Amino acid sequence: MHDLIFATMAGTLGAARDAMLWASNFRSFYSLPAFTPFYEQDFLYRLFFHHAVLAGTIVAQSGYDERHELPHLANYPAHRHTAYPESRRAARLNNVITFRYDTLAGEPHWEKIIPIEEPLRSWLENQRERPHLTEPWIRD
Repeated sequence: MHDLIFATMAGTLGAARDAMLWASNFRSFYSLPAFTPFYEQDFLYRLFFHHAVLAGTIVAQSGYDERHELPHLANYPAHRHTAYPESRRAARLNNVITFRYDTLAGEPHWEKIIPIEEPLRSWLENQRERPHLTEPWIRD
């Protein structure tokens, strides 16, 4: 039986059939000298490299007919709500399946960017007090 790794990345849900293969691929590719300039250029390249390796591992282990795009309300970019195509915008945050908030919590009036109804509104307000939503990214 194979291990499964589930991951959501930019609107996709992936399952790597072999966790050891993903880990091996990550170790092999991460240390290649060709990638070092990217890591030096921007911390985010280093931080999210595992996503690229996981996506490649999933694609290599699955056939096209085994992959399916998630609905646009999965991994919804709440932090980019006003820039998101109007025809695909969520009417309220309560309608999304999952969402990314990235820098949304740092906005002074973030709750006015996208309508939020109870009980989600109160829950998010309580979460806002937690340090992981208010601390800046930790770099190096």
